[in-house]
Amino acid sequence: MAPRTEAEAMLAAIWAQLLRVERVGMEDNFFELGGHSLLAVRLLIDVEHELGVRLPVESLFKEGATVAGMAAMIESPRRRLGDSRLIVPIQPHGSAPVLFFLHPNETSLLIMRHFTRVLGADQPVLSLLPEGGGRRFQPSRGFEDLASQMLDSIRETQAYGPYNLAGYSLGGNLAYEIAGRLQAAGESVAYLGLLDAESPAAAAGYLHWLLSTRGRLARSARALKGGPRATLSKADEAVRRVLPILLASARLHPAPPPTVFDWVGAVRVVSGWVCHPHTVPVDLYVSEHMANDTGSASLGWENPHRGSLAVTAVPGDHMSMVTKPYVRVVAETLASALRSAQMLGTERVS
Repeated sequence: MAPRTEAEAMLAAIWAQLLRVERVGMEDNFFELGGHSLLAVRLLIDVEHELGVRLPVESLFKEGATVAGMAAMIESPRRRLGDSRLIVPIQPHGSAPVLFFLHPNETSLLIMRHFTRVLGADQPVLSLLPEGGGRRFQPSRGFEDLASQMLDSIRETQAYGPYNLAGYSLGGNLAYEIAGRLQAAGESVAYLGLLDAESPAAAAGYLHWLLSTRGRLARSARALKGGPRATLSKADEAVRRVLPILLASARLHPAPPPTVFDWVGAVRVVSGWVCHPHTVPVDLYVSEHMANDTGSASLGWENPHRGSLAVTAVPGDHMSMVTKPYVRVVAETLASALRSAQMLGTERVS
């Protein structure tokens, strides 16, 4: 289908350039054409630059996954793509108990397309983001404050348990804290899944490693091992992520767009978290590289956690574990564990 409006024509040109294809049909799906998380970020930045409209990442879960749908969002006079709440309805309908999936920032919402396919259409999924979307983490803003706001949103949506929680990276740490608070309040937590979320002690050690010369050399060696193409890809990603932040700090460039994640700030937030251990059973999914970098197959959780801890090792690194092909290991294991927890209907006992 050819473009029918000016907005569709402009969007089709942006999509074609990013995806390196000759033409884009108005009903073609962005991800089926080869789009991925990094390209999605660049797409939203280019759309804002060319059309003057800022679209949230979650728009790519709705009609915005096609040119026609994105154009309709932009051209609608009653466009309302988000509100002040922290919850993003990824898959709001279904008869099964809701799964609350916590994320560190907007971009990581894109991993949910892999999970909803495996979980099935009957599984409602609501994602949560920290206030501000994890764009910049203020040192004065504590981990506990972020968790409190997300817990309030969860309780507003579902007043009583059993609750199903999962979280990726910083979102996993927030899910752990929230599960403990729910348990302390006498509520049932049927499922708790953590994806590459480090314990506070492991996060503190990982932060030191990240910023050390040894850590930089190890990451460079890993990139080189992947061959020239992988090395160039990693270098391009690093430049795109770090350069705007450095230029902005020197007042030579506007502040980074909201899609640039403050990953160092996130690790610092977790490092300062006073973790209150609890007994809610944990399903922990650990990427191969993160286990090697932290020196712990369980990312340090065997010490603070007091309940059962099931660890699933996942090939790849922190980013690739939630993309094809590795994400299927996580999604299928999580889906099976979630179904088992829902059949029990109450909190699993360690």
